[in-house]
Amino acid sequence: MANVFLSYASEDGTRAALIAQALIGQGWTVWWDRTIAPGRTFDDVIEDALEDASCVVVLWSKASIASHWVRAEAAEGMRRGILVPAFLENVRIPLEFRRIQSANLTSWDGSPNDPKFDQFLQSVAMLMQPTTIGPVPNTAPPIPAPSFDTFDRTPPPPPLLQTLEPDRPRVLLWTIGIAIAVAITGLLGWQVATSWRPGAADAGSKTIEKAPAPSDTEASAPAVPEDPRRDVPSVIGTTLDEARAQLERTGLSVGNVRETIGAGTVGTIAAQRPAAGERVSPGSAIDLVVVAAPVAKSESVRPQPKPKAETRAAEDSEVPALTGLAIDVAKDRVVRRGLSVGRITVRQASPNEMDLVLAQDPAPGTRQPRGTAVSLTIGGGK
Repeated sequence: MANVFLSYASEDGTRAALIAQALIGQGWTVWWDRTIAPGRTFDDVIEDALEDASCVVVLWSKASIASHWVRAEAAEGMRRGILVPAFLENVRIPLEFRRIQSANLTSWDGSPNDPKFDQFLQSVAMLMQPTTIGPVPNTAPPIPAPSFDTFDRTPPPPPLLQTLEPDRPRVLLWTIGIAIAVAITGLLGWQVATSWRPGAADAGSKTIEKAPAPSDTEASAPAVPEDPRRDVPSVIGTTLDEARAQLERTGLSVGNVRETIGAGTVGTIAAQRPAAGERVSPGSAIDLVVVAAPVAKSESVRPQPKPKAETRAAEDSEVPALTGLAIDVAKDRVVRRGLSVGRITVRQASPNEMDLVLAQDPAPGTRQPRGTAVSLTIGGGK
């Protein structure tokens, strides 16, 4: 039975549940509940589910790109050629997965009539189609093996001329000759009728042309299927509305739209991805960059000097709240606040708390001198 493996971060569990229910509604089985039965390890359960899957759906978000579990599951799906990625948030995904077109579900609210979600379902359905062909039964009747008894007991047929009367052979030869002459005459008449051209009689030409017979290579060459992909048109220099209309006429759609300053006429398209001339699947989204007006510079105001006591307080950093975050995300936030990562302790936790911060010291919200070490307790296995 076809299976869909749904890979996501625990922070996106609510939206992952909506997508799982929509996939189940299509008649597919979905593995997305990460609870495990007693006596089994988390690694074994995930390995078995990935091996049985016909499609691996990865939901990209800020939390999922920081999870090494999601990256490993996405890499396995890409290795097997069954990866269907989708964006839950506008994030920059790891470099190795950027060459695969991702569905844009950032604005999907669970509606079954959303066109972008319908394209996502079509991508999954392409991997669900059966490709196996059963063996062709052999219906040819068996050929009996010859026996020596049959050859010994079957008398040879008598010669034809020996069974005729003395005056019959000459009549038979005349009959055969007349039949051959009639056949040759009919064949020549058929060739003239099928290859004669009306213009040849008017020009006084008596040449009979025959259509060239197809060569063995032409007769045996299979028909080449038509490529369903579309050529991406160039929309650079057009407005956003003109670009959208041109892409929709080609069977494509507008993807992410960003703004840039000083790259051309304000309000026109400065860049597109995929580039013009590339071939993509019908319904693919094309990302666009629009030229925006430059922001007017305001007169600079000379800042007033702060009191020494206030300046000293500003040098301290506020400890961020880290509980519930992935370990990689927590480390990044500590460093960004000007603090340092201290001792990391691993404590046994449930599968949903694996690699997540369970406790921290100092407490969140307190102000500490820059460079202060923040100790973390994360969830782990036995």
